[in-house]
Amino acid sequence: ALLFHGTTPDAAAAIAKGRFQLSQAKKSSLAGAGFYFAECCCKSDEYTGEGVNGRCAILVVRVFLGRVYKCATVKVQHADVQAAKDSGCTALLLDREQARGTYREFVTFDGKQCLPHFIVWYKRKY
Repeated sequence: ALLFHGTTPDAAAAIAKGRFQLSQAKKSSLAGAGFYFAECCCKSDEYTGEGVNGRCAILVVRVFLGRVYKCATVKVQHADVQAAKDSGCTALLLDREQARGTYREFVTFDGKQCLPHFIVWYKRKY
């Protein structure tokens, strides 16, 4: 799947040069440390930050989801993440569209599943 990943400009540049590394992922995220992707760029924009020149960055990434575990609850529990891993799933679908009427997010836990294609640089206009 081609999905979006919002992050800071510095992190986007580092990911594009190298790869996604779990050691750099936030452990306090909704489903714990992992790589979060969205189908809608406006959802990924929520995770970006402006660089010194006022530009934001979103990566367009080919994500090899494999077997997906669907979680359609409002709050993701650690047990959901563990159930996904225990059942041999390689990705977690946080179906916020079904649970709240917002956006779906996909989470992977292995950087080898994520191949960055390019960075979209942009400035927000309000």
